[in-house]
Amino acid sequence: MRKQKIVVNTELSMIDYLVMVNDMVLEYFNEDGEYQPHIGMLNVMRLFYNHCVIESKFDTPHDIIDAMDMEIIVEDDDFLNAFNEAIIGDSSGIRMNFSNAYKDAMDIVETKKQSVERAVGSIKKALSSIIDTINPLLTDEHIDKVSEIARDVASGKLSAEAIVDAYGKSNRFKQVVNSNEKDEIANRENVVSIDHLSKK
Repeated sequence: MRKQKIVVNTELSMIDYLVMVNDMVLEYFNEDGEYQPHIGMLNVMRLFYNHCVIESKFDTPHDIIDAMDMEIIVEDDDFLNAFNEAIIGDSSGIRMNFSNAYKDAMDIVETKKQSVERAVGSIKKALSSIIDTINPLLTDEHIDKVSEIARDVASGKLSAEAIVDAYGKSNRFKQVVNSNEKDEIANRENVVSIDHLSKK
């Protein structure tokens, strides 16, 4: 027979508190660094169930790894009430508990989200500007690729140095360099020195 109550303990040790905050933050971003609030919240519920629920009506063990296994639990009113109370806390100030861990995690998530959005926007704008100058006949596929590169750089998956290095080894770079060298030689040949003009 199932237990009909949920007993929670939201107090955390210092180490558990640090790990909890870090784990919450990680769940709000996918591998590409994209913000995913729905997955993040579901995983916060998973962390709450795994670490703070001591007794419950559920037969599910308290070591859930995949948030998709939380369906029955997150649809239960008793669990949701306990979760919401744990997030709100009791306003007792600074304590190592689930409520403060959640607040700290959300502060970090918001900062990281804004930082990633700014970085993606800046990199996308810069790359688009460069590519527009080189090739005005861009396709939608190229623009999507630029956006993907911007996300990879912003999330740390790809470094700006790697892009520069790859471009430096490309045929396109060699063509640009050769073209610039030819232009420079032509400009030098067409320059008339001031000394030469003064003698005339």
